[in-house]
Amino acid sequence: MPRGLEHLELPLTVAGLPKRPPSGGRYLIRDRAKHGRILVEQANDLAERLRKRVASAPVGINPKLVFKLVLNPHGNLSDEELGRLGLRVLARDARKAVVVFPSEATLHDLRDHLEQYAGIQTGHAYAKLSAIEAIAELAPEDRTGLRLQKEPLGPDETASLDVELWHTGDQAECRALIQQVGSLLQPYGLKVTDHWVGTSLCLVRAQLNAAALNTLLATDFVKEIDRRSQPSFELVDVVRLGATDIRIDEVGPDDLVGVLVIDSGIMQQHPVLASVIGDAQVFPDTERMRITGGAEDGDMATGGHGTAVAGIAAYGDVADCIGQRVFHPTASLFSARVTDAANEYSEDELVEHQLDDAIRYFLTNYPKLKVINISLGDSARVYDGGRYQFRLAAAIDDLAYQYRDREVVLVISAGNLRHDSLSADQLVTEYPIYVWSPEARLIDPATSALAITVGGLSAGPGRDWRGLDETDTDRLIAGEKGWPSPFTRTGFGIGGAVKPEVVDYAGDLLFERGRVVGQPKWAGVPTTAKDFAPPDGHLFRTVAGTSFAAPRIANLAARLFREFPEASSNLIRALIADSARVPSNRPRALVDLDPWDANVLRTYGYGQPNFERARWSENNCVLLISDSVMEVGTVWLFSIPALPDEFRTTRGMGFISVTLAFDPPTRHTRADSYLGITMKYVLCKNVTASAVADALRTWTEEERRALGDDTSLPSLGTLGSSAVDLKPGSRTRGAATLQKAIRPVAGRSWQYDGQPLVLALICQREWAPPEITQQRFALVVSIQHQNPGLDLYSRLLEQTRVYQRVRIRV
Repeated sequence: MPRGLEHLELPLTVAGLPKRPPSGGRYLIRDRAKHGRILVEQANDLAERLRKRVASAPVGINPKLVFKLVLNPHGNLSDEELGRLGLRVLARDARKAVVVFPSEATLHDLRDHLEQYAGIQTGHAYAKLSAIEAIAELAPEDRTGLRLQKEPLGPDETASLDVELWHTGDQAECRALIQQVGSLLQPYGLKVTDHWVGTSLCLVRAQLNAAALNTLLATDFVKEIDRRSQPSFELVDVVRLGATDIRIDEVGPDDLVGVLVIDSGIMQQHPVLASVIGDAQVFPDTERMRITGGAEDGDMATGGHGTAVAGIAAYGDVADCIGQRVFHPTASLFSARVTDAANEYSEDELVEHQLDDAIRYFLTNYPKLKVINISLGDSARVYDGGRYQFRLAAAIDDLAYQYRDREVVLVISAGNLRHDSLSADQLVTEYPIYVWSPEARLIDPATSALAITVGGLSAGPGRDWRGLDETDTDRLIAGEKGWPSPFTRTGFGIGGAVKPEVVDYAGDLLFERGRVVGQPKWAGVPTTAKDFAPPDGHLFRTVAGTSFAAPRIANLAARLFREFPEASSNLIRALIADSARVPSNRPRALVDLDPWDANVLRTYGYGQPNFERARWSENNCVLLISDSVMEVGTVWLFSIPALPDEFRTTRGMGFISVTLAFDPPTRHTRADSYLGITMKYVLCKNVTASAVADALRTWTEEERRALGDDTSLPSLGTLGSSAVDLKPGSRTRGAATLQKAIRPVAGRSWQYDGQPLVLALICQREWAPPEITQQRFALVVSIQHQNPGLDLYSRLLEQTRVYQRVRIRV
């Protein structure tokens, strides 16, 4: 393909405007005296129990003082408001329960405010306290995890369970709590087998029986106990190819970017993979009792999942390589084996610990490694839309944030639906409706906020790679290129975030003679096979599963890093999302819907990415880029160059899209706001930058007094029709760290005065600690028209300059 045009720089107009704080929430009106006296009594009882347990609270979080406030479903108290009561928020769940830690055991501030609220003492009304329904201690049921609720520990059962402790903010203190867990287990003859302390997670793997479990469920520094995660490797072996006449480039370019495949291992001597594997390691359990052998042994025993993922990660489109009979790598490979011969994690080792060890080892030793692919998931942990973040997903986000300066993109598969509740006939007749059912939601760790999650597409009717034709009795369930794979899992993610963000080819399922064939001949995507050795081996096989869509995106990210070596991980994510398009060929249930319709978004995300669109601008499609850092609590204004009149008058549709990627701190105990910092954007037309600034900035007291009251202050509402109606709206896209919205423009009905557009980028603190003062981000603005003859690039280049592939640092 001929070389395209370099992207342009997105001009920054104004930086550092202080953001106006949000207004307060609604609160209920009730019998304040009666309600207040009940709360005072509860607070007094709790304070007495806390006083007896501890004489004084240390500097960090003392879990002995942790309790919860149950809020009315229609009320709320912000972290700042609770802080004025002497309380520090540790967690919020979707049921309006706030777990807090007081600054002192007497709860003096809380009780003082409640007594004034109830009228027991004179003072302020404190009407906002009507949001509190009850004040209570944490109970064993508060500490019981979802899987353990569904499958309680039997009376004679001893099992390795995950025990999460309250993270005190001090790693030494967390380790002291871990030692206490070990001491509590000694009388039962049980022990801690592993532990892992992150920036906001403190995890223990321990052997527990029913008696020990009951002891820990009543222990104040225990946050939650649950059954351990189980990996769900999905691999359908369709048919294996023989290809003896291919050309393999045994030495790839020196500047290939590395992809780490965290999986079951890789067959390192495979002819197609041997020259691109930089290192392969095993991350076993501590006592090396479960995960034994070398880097290949897990994959050899478990069906070749890791080898199949690796072939796609290194070459991208393996089918195209087979068709061309030439294998030219576009990424180098690294392998971390984390499962045993039975495709399971260690019983005694925390998978979070294994991931930490693996990621630290490879990032420390291989600077060219910039992409991590995780094609595994726990099908028993299905996101229900209102709970806390899964722990494994939270650990991945924790690690992504910890290593953010290494500019690493993490890619995770969405997971596969097993269709246990549907007959073969229903799979055909109800496709694709069932992929929106609650049981088809994303699984752990696909809800990770800082990783790219990838769903699956069918590649359409294929051919038997042995050269045979498709028979009349066979029918693919999706059967059309670009239709959702019948096993793909769908969003949304935590907080309603758009997940999966993108999709790619993952294969299909075959309906034959009234049944779904376990090894369909034409449903999969080709990749490398583990059983390659002669005389009976074959180099290639076909597979089906979202596990094999993820490495296509990992390969794409590696190729983009190679083209933009100074890019941040945020910019690579933004370029991938900007290049994504929802296939126009869609099932009947989806074909008439807009790309921003909820069912389209939860199925396709932003669509299927494309390397050429991400790498190059074209005459009729121009990308403007900013890759930078801004202060938390501020607003930046960017100027999008004036659009030529031909953008509206030329036959065909024009599009303006804005894509934002950022990498904030996360905390899995916050179901209300998993992200510690949130960002959003507003696009305005027919208005000056100063007017937009006035609508968003903080006003001084003198300015407020001059206007008379807050209602006179300019706001986004006062800008009226100047705010461009981007889809999806800010509420839908705002919960994600990767946000894309678009505005179609057709004809002169779109009122536009020909002046530059103003893009306002807003960065707000949710709960992030005050020492975090800056937030990294990348913006990609795409101006595109369907007519290839319209030269937008030259007109926009006149008003800006070519992007230099170097991040702008502030």
